[in-house]
Amino acid sequence: MKSLTKRQRLRRVARLCCCFTRNLAYRRAGHHRLTAGGDGSEFLSTTDGNFLDTAVIEWCKLFGDRKAKHYWGKIVSNQDFEADMLKKLDETPDQFEAYIDEMRVYRDKFLAHLDDDLVMYPPKMNRAKVATEFLYDYLVWYEASVGDLATFPPDLTVYYNQRFDEASSMFDRCYL
Repeated sequence: MKSLTKRQRLRRVARLCCCFTRNLAYRRAGHHRLTAGGDGSEFLSTTDGNFLDTAVIEWCKLFGDRKAKHYWGKIVSNQDFEADMLKKLDETPDQFEAYIDEMRVYRDKFLAHLDDDLVMYPPKMNRAKVATEFLYDYLVWYEASVGDLATFPPDLTVYYNQRFDEASSMFDRCYL
């Protein structure tokens, strides 16, 4: 089987960043309604969970496994990337590793399998959002050549806000 070119891998990593971001924005837009007295429908509860689950799975592809095909370390050429990202997150390597473990536990014990744990603790997603935005910005500015990411959003934070507004509008139409 032929391996991907650097450009193909770059585009896939960028796509995962966008997919994570879109699902997180959609989840947050819907979750707000669920916790603010939405109609309690199974639909809203299911979409809320599905958006979170997809975001976690996509994030784990980027940060959760050093051996994974789309792990950030396989596309980033700057040796200082991780230190710079940790500085942005204001975390130590051990703190970030503990966060990765938290994401993997949720993914492995509740998404990929349904283990015997009685209580599910969905991960908090702020750090994942910051790490993903940092990675994406780095790809856009330092790894991509002209045209490599022409069909991708130039700024992931703006993209997040657009997707949040889009989902909010859709939820408003559904639940007015």
